[in-house]
Amino acid sequence: MFYGINNMTEIDLSNFQAGSVTSMQYMFYECTNLISINFGNMDTSKVENIEGIFMYCTKIKSFDFSKFDTSSLTHAKYMFKNCESVESLDLTNFKTTKLKNMYDMFCNCYKLLSVNISNFDTSNVENMRGIFFACRKIKYIDIQNFKATSLNNLIYTFSYCYDLIYLNMRNFRIPNVNNVELYNTFIRLPSTTKYCIQDVNTKEYLIGNITSNCSDLCFQENVIIDQYNKRCICNENYKFEYNSQCYKNCPNSLLQIKTDKYICSSTAPKNYYLDNDDNIYKQCYTKCSECSKAGNSSNHNCDVCEEGYTFINDTVATKNNCYQICSIYYYFYFNSYSNKYYYFCVNTCPSTYNKIIEPKNRCIDDCKKDEEYIYEYNNKCYKVCPINKKTYEEEKICLDSCYDTQFEYNNICYNDCPTGTYRLYKNRNICVEIVPEDYFLDIDNIYKKCYYTCKKCNQIGVETINNCIECKDNYTFLNDSFVHPSNCYEDCEFFYYFDESNEYNCVNPCPSGFEKYIPQRRKCIDYC
Repeated sequence: MFYGINNMTEIDLSNFQAGSVTSMQYMFYECTNLISINFGNMDTSKVENIEGIFMYCTKIKSFDFSKFDTSSLTHAKYMFKNCESVESLDLTNFKTTKLKNMYDMFCNCYKLLSVNISNFDTSNVENMRGIFFACRKIKYIDIQNFKATSLNNLIYTFSYCYDLIYLNMRNFRIPNVNNVELYNTFIRLPSTTKYCIQDVNTKEYLIGNITSNCSDLCFQENVIIDQYNKRCICNENYKFEYNSQCYKNCPNSLLQIKTDKYICSSTAPKNYYLDNDDNIYKQCYTKCSECSKAGNSSNHNCDVCEEGYTFINDTVATKNNCYQICSIYYYFYFNSYSNKYYYFCVNTCPSTYNKIIEPKNRCIDDCKKDEEYIYEYNNKCYKVCPINKKTYEEEKICLDSCYDTQFEYNNICYNDCPTGTYRLYKNRNICVEIVPEDYFLDIDNIYKKCYYTCKKCNQIGVETINNCIECKDNYTFLNDSFVHPSNCYEDCEFFYYFDESNEYNCVNPCPSGFEKYIPQRRKCIDYC
């Protein structure tokens, strides 16, 4: 009737006279812009065939079937196929005692999150092929009351339901479907999806294409099947198992423990910790053999590492986490995209992590990033610099000698001497607490050694003016107009004179040209 009308957005059928209508096949097929339908009190009591009625109604999100009479319905094939926007369906009012064909009924409802078909009577349904095919978002399907006494096709029924967690088929009985068709029924389900179907003849539970006997727990309420471990487990709402019963919370103050399933116990295994987030005991990290302290999934305080693993005392290592013991070196690589550090074992340090902390066998890009071994020398990291090496504290490096512009004090390099010390040059810049008497303060504010003839020269000056206040032994001041009064000169045994270059010389006798002498001074002179 409305087949392919793609410019229609709303339709009101509340006054539609349909009391004698038996088929609504493809009635709204490809109404791709249809958003809402009001069925009102429309009489659908005689409708037998609604095949493809809403097929490709890609924009409609919900339906109201509260007054929709399906008591005569036999064919619902393709009913909601490719209703790509619908998110929930409540079909609790559907009467389906005459229904025979459900082929692809909800196929490709990509956004469907929930559907209530728990009241469906499927005792006469022959074809359920692809009912939920590619319902990618649906998490729970409850068809435990479905009867499959007439069923002959179940292929692809739940295939490609990528988010499906629980599929309750506990009372689903299969008389005619072979194992190959059953396997195809569950193609591309998540590995965690749990489901179970019982063979009506053998009473065995079929899990995928595998048969397995189930325990008595399977016949309790709130139970589903773990397909890969081939056993029965409690469902999500009543997940704790104790004495073959399922509980919402463990009874009698028993501990709640998550092993490969949820159980109740009076004691927790030694390799379990109490998770503070949900008050359940959970297993330690795989590398941890004991983790008795409380915590959470990201940090649960491992006490003892498994063999081959150890704790690492490192700023970037996860506290109380266990790491593989490397045969030679290890390093942590920081990934800026994930904002995480990753741990690697290596035989030689990579070029970007070429500093080595030998006591830890660790490669690092910067020694300063370690808490203990922060000083670098020749691509190795030390707690303190090696003997006879100088420490440059500001850069956290060790040097053979301080830089020319620096000052050394107690084997530490400073840009300026610490308070209470003096800058002094003695083959290199150093700091001293007491200045020796044979040093003077130069104009660059560094103490330098007196001229070699001086014993004391503690006056401020420059190297070219000696400023001696006391001469060394065998040297003396000269009372002479030719000399600086603070300079010391060698004591001559006989005579001295100043040559043409004003150089001081000891002689005996006076040289030619300086034959005259002053006896009181023992000085040779060219003329008096």
